[in-house]
Amino acid sequence: MTFTNVQLAYGDDAFIHIKEALEINPTNDDYYFTLYFINNAEGRQDEALKNISSAIQLNNNQPEYYYYRGELFFEKGYWKEAVSDYNRFIDSDREIHGHVFFKRAYAKLWLKHRSACEDMLKAYNLEESPENNKKKLLSG
Repeated sequence: MTFTNVQLAYGDDAFIHIKEALEINPTNDDYYFTLYFINNAEGRQDEALKNISSAIQLNNNQPEYYYYRGELFFEKGYWKEAVSDYNRFIDSDREIHGHVFFKRAYAKLWLKHRSACEDMLKAYNLEESPENNKKKLLSG
């Protein structure tokens, strides 16, 4: 069961249980990550941002955390922060999909970065040729 399915299945109970778990073990990054999903699904973006930032502070070796925080920064129009977090995710060993490059390009456009067009091309190539992988795109 995914985090959002947990929230949908159990509603407010999931929120209460995670808060209780955090009181017992406040250094568990997974709890903050779960709380991020619950708050984000409920439209509480400021709380979600605090939650995902806490998860990163506790465990900065989870590339997905940077992706999700980058998404929040993107939605809030914090372009510099979004680019930074997307960079951390892209530089990881995870499979990168075109939409990540597209969003980083969009944020870079707001910051007037010349490299925005390169990201658009990477996004296009990934979406047009799913067999392309990160190494092929980044090396060329």
